[in-house]
Amino acid sequence: MSDELQLRSNASNVAIAGGIAGLLPLLVHSMAESVTTVHGAVTTLAYRDPFAIGGGVIALALGALGLVLGLRRDRETRAIGLGLAAIALGGFQIARGFGAFAHAETDATTTTVVAPHAAPPPDPDAPCESGSACFTLASRLRTSDPPHALAAFKRTCEFQHADGCFEAAILMNAPSDPATTALYQRACDLGLASGCTNAATAYLLGDGVAKDQARALRMLIAACDANEPLGCRNASVIYRDGLGVARDPLKTRELAAKACDRSEKAEAASCTTAGVAYAEAPERAYVYFTKACDRDPAECHDLAVVTATGNGAPKDLVAARLLYAKACQAKNMQSCNNLGMLLRDGLGGAKDLEAARGFFLQACNGGEQIGCSNLKQK
Repeated sequence: MSDELQLRSNASNVAIAGGIAGLLPLLVHSMAESVTTVHGAVTTLAYRDPFAIGGGVIALALGALGLVLGLRRDRETRAIGLGLAAIALGGFQIARGFGAFAHAETDATTTTVVAPHAAPPPDPDAPCESGSACFTLASRLRTSDPPHALAAFKRTCEFQHADGCFEAAILMNAPSDPATTALYQRACDLGLASGCTNAATAYLLGDGVAKDQARALRMLIAACDANEPLGCRNASVIYRDGLGVARDPLKTRELAAKACDRSEKAEAASCTTAGVAYAEAPERAYVYFTKACDRDPAECHDLAVVTATGNGAPKDLVAARLLYAKACQAKNMQSCNNLGMLLRDGLGGAKDLEAARGFFLQACNGGEQIGCSNLKQK
């Protein structure tokens, strides 16, 4: 074969190779779709086909080379035509690889931002057809629309949903309104112990309703039996103070102890009441006084007393000073006076008359008369 024929053949072969490179991506289709979403909404849509881009580049290069070779040799028409075809095919594949022809109905190179779908606000006038649905609606409206929330809670109550009755009473924010007590009573009747406690308080005090201490006590006992610590505490106060019933130290102790034991963080005052009621059992009293002090610094006074006297626990005047100081700082004026006495007499530490007078003055200003008496002493 002559050199001229060989050159023509090479030009055609190069152009043909370019055409093959341009056609190959059509056989190996790997269109990649990249989608970005925000809250479920499409914000970016992009297409890339690396095979088309690569094949297009090769086809373009080989087509151009075939065209150049064809032109250099007496304008070999076959090589020139194949080269141009390869160039066109390469350009098409490059454009296709960058998504120019992907999804004709969508401009793949444009970023479209679609606002995320926000949950519609609740319709306060929309009817709710069950207790749980009404309660959910009321809870969502509680801050933004209290009047409609109250109506929804009352509707929840009509479905015999105890929590709805209770929340409606709270939202009314009118303790002296008989309607408030009626809602608490309804919650109690539906089995909610806290409803019984709140309704009983109104009957005990005669707040907006006729005073009925016997009824209040029955409701508080029922609440206590349902493991409501506040019900136990209030019932213990009734027996302790003889409110409509004879004073009963044993019932006072029993109910106060239940209130203390059934609440791990609250009911410090009930723990103190239980400790006082266990006067004949100092070790038991010490346990309840310790619980009271752990929960509320203001309730550390009785623990300080038994620690200072050694009644139910080893006597420790140093610890007693610290406990009195803790209670005094929490505005227990009895503890301020007692701490002053320890400082005045040098018990549990150094004598400090100036500091003692300061605590006597604090107790006196806080209404503790013995503090005033100690302040007058030389």
